[in-house]
Amino acid sequence: MSLNVRTLIRLSDHEVENDIASKVYINVPKKVLEMYPVKVGCVLNGEVEQIKKFIDENESLNPQIRTGAKNYSQIIGSRVKMIFYSGQTGEDHDYLFFPKQFAIKLTSYAIFPNDYIIKMNFENVSCGWKHIKLYSETSVNFDDTEQYYD
Repeated sequence: MSLNVRTLIRLSDHEVENDIASKVYINVPKKVLEMYPVKVGCVLNGEVEQIKKFIDENESLNPQIRTGAKNYSQIIGSRVKMIFYSGQTGEDHDYLFFPKQFAIKLTSYAIFPNDYIIKMNFENVSCGWKHIKLYSETSVNFDDTEQYYD
């Protein structure tokens, strides 16, 4: 079983203090990982299941950035090692940062943060030599895209 996440791809305003992590990330609710011994720098092993453009209701007011047709077959199915950072006290979410190499791949396809939704499936977490299976008896689904789509 697994943790399934569908959410907006975002870009951090701050530099990440990790040689592997990019500034591109997704959010997950704190409660889905808080019972696991996950610490800053641990890696959630996942797979990309879907990439979808999200249309902002105000997009027609902004200058349009147009790209050519895209084939996401080189991204869909990709295995990704997301780097975990805990949210601040009072925040209800944690952060999963894409590795720099994968962020470069997203950029090469013009998949811009705040413009695209990603769906990922996470099976386990690695903290040093420890590997922990996530939700071994069930699947947990988190989807916050309703705020972006009707």
